[in-house]
Parts: sequence; structure tokens; C-alpha cells
Amino acid sequence: MLHYQRLLATSLLTLLLPSITLRSASAADLLQIAPPQTLIAQLTLPLDPRFTIVPNDPRKRPLEDVRYEDYQSHYTLNPDYTYTQIISTRTTLLTPSSLEDWQQESRSYYPDTQDLELVEAYVIQPDGRRIVVTPDNIFTRSGQTSEEAPGFDNSLTTTVVFPKLQVGSQTYVKWKFTQKKPSVVGFHDIDMPDFSYNSRQEVITVTMPANLKLRWAKQGDYVVTDEIKGKQRVLKAVLKNYRGRQPEPGMTSPIDVSPFFLVTNLDRWEDLGAIYWRQSHDKVQVTPEIKVLADRIVGSKTGIEAARAIYNWVTQNIQYTAVYLDEDAGWVPHPVSEILKNGYGDCKDHVALMQALLQAKGMEAVPVLIDLGNQYSIPPLPISQFNHAIIYLPQFQLFADPTDRYAAFGELSQPLRSKFVVLATEKGATAFTPASQPQQNRYLFNGIVTLNPDGTILGQAQIQVVGQESSDTRELLTSDTPEQLADDILAATPEGGYGSLQASDLNNLNQPIQIRANWTSPLAIELGPQIYFPVPEGLNISLPQGFRNYISYSDRLYSLMVGAATMEWNYRIRLPQGYQVGRLPTEVNFQNGAGTYQSRYQWDGEAIVVQRQLILNKDVYPAQEYPEFKALIYKPINDFRSVIVLDRR
Repeated sequence: MLHYQRLLATSLLTLLLPSITLRSASAADLLQIAPPQTLIAQLTLPLDPRFTIVPNDPRKRPLEDVRYEDYQSHYTLNPDYTYTQIISTRTTLLTPSSLEDWQQESRSYYPDTQDLELVEAYVIQPDGRRIVVTPDNIFTRSGQTSEEAPGFDNSLTTTVVFPKLQVGSQTYVKWKFTQKKPSVVGFHDIDMPDFSYNSRQEVITVTMPANLKLRWAKQGDYVVTDEIKGKQRVLKAVLKNYRGRQPEPGMTSPIDVSPFFLVTNLDRWEDLGAIYWRQSHDKVQVTPEIKVLADRIVGSKTGIEAARAIYNWVTQNIQYTAVYLDEDAGWVPHPVSEILKNGYGDCKDHVALMQALLQAKGMEAVPVLIDLGNQYSIPPLPISQFNHAIIYLPQFQLFADPTDRYAAFGELSQPLRSKFVVLATEKGATAFTPASQPQQNRYLFNGIVTLNPDGTILGQAQIQVVGQESSDTRELLTSDTPEQLADDILAATPEGGYGSLQASDLNNLNQPIQIRANWTSPLAIELGPQIYFPVPEGLNISLPQGFRNYISYSDRLYSLMVGAATMEWNYRIRLPQGYQVGRLPTEVNFQNGAGTYQSRYQWDGEAIVVQRQLILNKDVYPAQEYPEFKALIYKPINDFRSVIVLDRR
């Protein structure tokens, strides 16, 4: 129940071959936060102001290619929190690029519990002509998730295609949405404008029986009225003249800094955990089949090693079917016997099966509701904001994600770190997942480079990856042949070439990843009386140049997601016969609040020894700390371009 149809949120990117990806936000991309890892009885608000910087700098505004003229959402609630919703949107298309991007409007629903009706749709041309959308331009089909995961999601999606669009056209669409059966979490809604686009008016109205419990909260410039009219209560929130803002690379979710209006019937966050527990706990049964399987998996192992063995088995034997956690589809996992029979399941199923196996060995485990996204703020009132389920083992104070087949036991990917979560116990509880520490996430490259007399570079290296980047590295190494991966990496380097990457057993999640790299870069260096060259990059799968994607030419307005890590690059460079060191780069020793960068260059009598280390202190850098991050990250970027000079004897 969210209005932000084309909201762009920058997804969290790993340190491996960093790049920037923009994607449309889903309802679950909204809402989370950072720090403590201990359980908390209740939330403390307001949020840390470092994460709520909301300046609206005109320099940051995007090209205006679409404008919302009017958005209306009117809910009529029944005493059991079923409802009807009338939604209408009128937009103006202002540039040629908008004609294709905004030609369609889609909405999804679950036919078992919901209905969706297209009331009307049309286009108003610049000359005033109205073109009604005809039935042949309206389609209802199975949702994408339904097709990809039959048996998990029966959603349908209705799509309207607007005809004969031109610059200056206005599109109008009106929907009637009906919630026929009460949601398992009651009623909640959060509305916010599209982050990047101007909006002249957004109006949310909720009409309900006067005695029906419903709380509301807002952020930003919404004007809210709350009135009793006879036997009805009418709640209305209006936002006028919102100015779209430019997304920044690596930014946290727009909801951290955008205006929003939310309503909910929930009293406490813990209520969500109790609801999930009621929906799921009877599906977690230690059947004879589960008992036999648990004994076979664990063998003679006990304690945390037994838990690790169960986690490894689930991640590697139950295929993950990516269906986002959605209360509209129900919070009910499949029976564990069915999960075993199928050999696949969604996040709820992975958690339920792991729970059952752990219980068979006398270990407690708790489902955890979490957002697998890029938001680091907690809404002021509890709503169902979560799109993923992981597991918590109280005995070991450890969170794990059994859907991540490449992650070691207890390793969480960066989007799951420092996140506010709800534990699905009988009464519910809240907590935070632990933040990353630089020493936990390490990338180590030890290379030997030989410069041949013809200018060809021969290289070999040992690479080790430890921590949250292990999952992405394992996935990368299984994505193609060792030779093709090496060729792809070398093609992006100045020296080019060909080679191979040989990895340790990628299915052994208990050991850090070890990679042996060999490569050849033919005629990569021009030999003469003097040779000028930077340290060859070779088969490095993580380089600081990728951090350029995070650098802005002006100050940032929004928090930056990076990921705490320690990265080291060590080389021994053997010179071609007849040459000696003429000049080595200046060493760097830099430290600030964002982290540390050091580099050393020396001749040891046999080779040039290069040592470089970058330490990033934080997962997320608030906007006011960006200048320190920028100062830090330019050090390795520039240092990696520094030149070694060799002289012919």
C-alpha cells in the first residue's frame, strides 16, 4: 500500500568491482536503521539526526521530464480493516524520453483476498483532445513472481498502455482496489512522493468508523487534518508543490529524507513478530523424517558446529525461490516435509526448515523479519516494512541467512547489516543486526609480477577473501569459466592479457576463499632507455578505482553506503635484465575519520616491493562525513596511478 511507483533507490553495491545500479524501489525497500546488536524492549525516537539531512539544493535537481499534477488516494475502512481504495493519478510528460518510460501503468493484487478494477484511463493531448484507453490496451496477467515461483505467489498484474503519447500529453488513470479479507497485520499505509519528480498535489484520505483504532504520523510538509463527522472519522493528508531531487550514487533509501504520511492500527513493533509466530510456528514440526535427516547432517558434531552443519546443508541443498516477504500473500511457510520433497523454498521456508532441524538437535532458533534493502531509518509507528526472513540463534547470539548459498554461517551481506529487525517469538521482540567491522571483511592480494625483456608481463597471485564479500566472490567465480573470468577482468585493465583463476572449494563455506591467479599481458610495456609504468593491476577482483562511482563533484546531501572493509594489495615486481630502479612513487600515510590508506615502495635487492592497504571504517557514511570519505578514497585512486621509473644500465 505504497505510492511511489517509479521511485528510484540506489541499491547497495559490494566492494567487488564496484558499480552503480539504479532500480525501482519496492514497498520493502523502505524503512530500516543502524547500530546496536542487542535486543531492545522498545524503540527510542527520534532518529540519529546524522541520517536525516534534508536540504533541497537546486543544483541537485534532475531534468524535469515528468510532473505529477494530481495524486489522490481515498481509503474507506470497514470495522474489520477490510477496505476499498480509489486511486487516481494525473501526470504530464515533458520530454521525449518520458514517452517510453511512462507509457504504462501497472498494479498488482492477490485474487484470493483482493480485487482490482480499472475505473478509467485516458490521455489528454496538448490540444485538449481526450483519447480513452481501449480494452485492447489493458492486460491482466500473472505477476512476474507468480511465473517464476509457482505455488508461492498467485498475484495478478493489470497493465494499462497509454496510446499516442507526445510531449505535453497528460495521462490519467483511476483504479478501485478492494481488500476482501483482512490482512494478517490489519491495516497500514505509507505514502510518499516519487523522490525524483515534481508533484503539484498529493492527497491521501482515510474514512473509517469513528471508533476504529488507527494512528498516524508524518515527516516533512504534509498538512494533516483529523476530524470526527457524525459516526465517521476522516483523516486527510495533503502535500503540495513537492520538488523532485536528484538521487546520488550509493545513497540510502529516499524515505530516510523524503516527506511521508503513514497510518497503522498496530501498537508495537513486537506485534508483527507475534503475528508471524502465530502464522508459522505450527509449520515447524520435528517429524521422524526431520529427526533422521538432522542426525545424518550433524553426525558427532555438537553446539555451534552442529548448527553450522545444519546451516550449510540447508543453504546448499534447498534452492532459493526469491519471493519477497509480503503480508498480502500471507506469512505462512510451507510444511517442512513439502519443502524437503520439493527441494526449494522461499525465505520463510528456508527459515522453517532450519528451525526444525535445529530443534531436532535441541537448539532454539527464531525467525527474524528484516528489510533486504538500503534504508536506515525506523518509521515513527510500526508498519509491515519487511521483505525478507532470516534466522537468529539465541544460544550463540548469531544471525544467519539460510537463503544465501554462498555465505558462511553467521555472515550477513551488507544490506542485512546494522538493520532494525523484529523477532518472531510468541510475544515478539526487536533487535538490530550487528554492524560490519573492517577486520571482519578482508580482501588480500599477494602478487608476483615479472617484466620480460620484450615488455610482456607475467603475473601470478594468491587472493584471499574473508567476510561478507565472500558470498559475492563465490557467486562471481561460479558464473563463468576460470579463463573467461580472467579475460573479462584483464580486459578492463590498462595492460590487458589473458589468464586463469583457480579457486579453492567454493562449496566449503567453513573456509575463506583462496584464489590462485596466473596471467600474461603480452607486450604491455614499451622498453627504452627509461621505462615508465604504474604497478600492473593484473587479476585483481577488487580495486579502489571502482570507488570513483561514489565520488561527487559537490558536497553530498544524502548518506553513502559503502561497507566496512580492510583491503590489501602486495606485489613483488621483478625487473627485466639490464634495468635498475630509477624512481619509486612517494609513499602515502593517510588517516582520518573515514579510514586509513598506506602505501610503501622499496627495492629489496631482488624486486620492487609494493604494499598498499585501505581500511574503510563504516558501512554507511552520513552526508556530513562525506568530505572525509572523499579525501580518503582519492588517496588509493591516485596512488594506484603513480608511476615507477626504470633506467637502463
